[in-house]
Amino acid sequence: MTRLRVVILIGVLGLLAGVGGAAFFLGERAALNNLTVVDATPDQLAAAMQSDHFYADYNFHTLLVHGLVASLTAGGGGAELQFQTPGAFTTRCQFDQYPTTVHPGDTVFVVTEGAIAERLTSAVRLKGCRLLGG
Repeated sequence: MTRLRVVILIGVLGLLAGVGGAAFFLGERAALNNLTVVDATPDQLAAAMQSDHFYADYNFHTLLVHGLVASLTAGGGGAELQFQTPGAFTTRCQFDQYPTTVHPGDTVFVVTEGAIAERLTSAVRLKGCRLLGG
C-alpha cells in the first residue's frame, strides 16, 4: 500500500510540474505578444491619472512621452522633471541621473513604463524615465 501511495504522489507532483511549466511558458508568450509602445503627451497622462483610468489605459505599455519642460529639480543623485500641463494636475518624470542637456523650455522625448508610475496628490510621477536623443 505504501508503494502505491508513493507512485501516486510522484504522478501528482509530475502532473503539477507539467501544468505549471506549460502555464509559465504560455503566460510568457502571451505577455511578450502584447508588448506595445504608446505615444502620449503629459496632458493625456495627467488627465488619465486625475480621472482614475491611468492604469487601465497605460499599465501594460511602454510610454513614449513628449512635452515641454516646465522645471527640472536635482535630488537624491537623480532628477525630477515636471512637464508643462494646462491644469493643476501635472506630469513628472523621475530620472536616475541628472540630464545635463535638458533645460526648462526644452521639448523632450522620454521613455518609461506605465506600470511603475506613481499617483501623487496633484501629479502622476513617471519613474525610471530615460531621455531619448540626448
